[in-house]
Amino acid sequence: ILAGSLVLFLTDRLRYDLVALLVVLALVVTRTLTPEEAFAGFASEPVVVVACLCLFGSALSRWGVGEVITQRVFARRD
Repeated sequence: ILAGSLVLFLTDRLRYDLVALLVVLALVVTRTLTPEEAFAGFASEPVVVVACLCLFGSALSRWGVGEVITQRVFARRD
């Protein structure tokens, strides 16, 4: 599972979040983790915060806010 996840992360064939979910699923299927242990991570506050930050960053990127901020920062450097 570890080698497979490393290959998927390094080759960038699947999104990172999907690879992480597949790893958790594989650990549950092989009975390394119980379903309760697998879902316990999703209730963790740091996991929720990181997920929200990823969504927020993606939204800002789609709206072009990041590009506007970058242009303003570099315009002030000149």
